[in-house]
Amino acid sequence: MLKMKIQVLKGEQSNAQEALEAHQQSLEHAKQALVKADQDMESAEAEEKAAREAIAGGDRATHDLNRAFGKATEAVSKADESRVAAALEADRALNQVTMTKGTTCRT
Repeated sequence: MLKMKIQVLKGEQSNAQEALEAHQQSLEHAKQALVKADQDMESAEAEEKAAREAIAGGDRATHDLNRAFGKATEAVSKADESRVAAALEADRALNQVTMTKGTTCRT
């Protein structure tokens, strides 16, 4: 009877040892997964920071480009106004030449 109890206890001890080893392996896998998750989180945070910086840089670049576009548009408008004024002046001069020729030809 004592032998049977010893055998049963040895079996239970063996099962407990196997369960402990399996639990320790599971714990080690969980620790490794946690380390990888931490690394992935750091990587994701770095990528997010880079993306935010790129967006902020893009916003600044867009603002600078909009300002440059506004200045260029203003310069084009001024140049067009000058062209229109020059065209009017040329038309007036041509009209004066035409009227002068017409007056000189009649006399």
